[in-house]
Amino acid sequence: KLADRDAYPQPGLRMPPLIFLLARVLAAPLAEARPLPDQADPGPMLVARPESVALLEEGRSQMVTFRLDDAETTFERLDAVETARPAARLHLAKIALWRAMILEQDDLYDAFFDRSDALLDVLKETPDSPWRTHFRAETELHRAVIHAKKMQYARAALALRQAYNHFEENAEEHPAFYESAWGMGLCHATIGLVP
Repeated sequence: KLADRDAYPQPGLRMPPLIFLLARVLAAPLAEARPLPDQADPGPMLVARPESVALLEEGRSQMVTFRLDDAETTFERLDAVETARPAARLHLAKIALWRAMILEQDDLYDAFFDRSDALLDVLKETPDSPWRTHFRAETELHRAVIHAKKMQYARAALALRQAYNHFEENAEEHPAFYESAWGMGLCHATIGLVP
């Protein structure tokens, strides 16, 4: 059973199965991060300290059960750890994305772009790595979704192209980095749907 809409944890809100499926896909399970052959293990999503990894896992668990307020609080705590900031901000942007997709309100679209911009700012200071490229790709993919939702199709296409380019860069430069494969596949599927 994919989703029991009556069991949605926030009273008064019912989630259509398609949105639930989209949210699950965009959550993308946290794969066991393997170090690339030429690099030390950076930890899952560049989160190295065990207490920070625990916060990451707790927040992700809260997200997939749609306890978004709890997840937001957890990721804000993770954001206080400088080395975990990119992962924290990615997830904070993802929470804002989900809210915007579900409730379709202009202020929530704006909140998403604020969170997304905060992630892009921290990525400028993040050392080059497959994770940095992946975060950038995922961010552009999320921006494409919101632009399309707002019927800003030219912006959506440009963001989707940027996402695709970043995913492709990871695939070419780091073929053992599997975390970007789902995004690349989603880009291929999306491009294949356009007439």
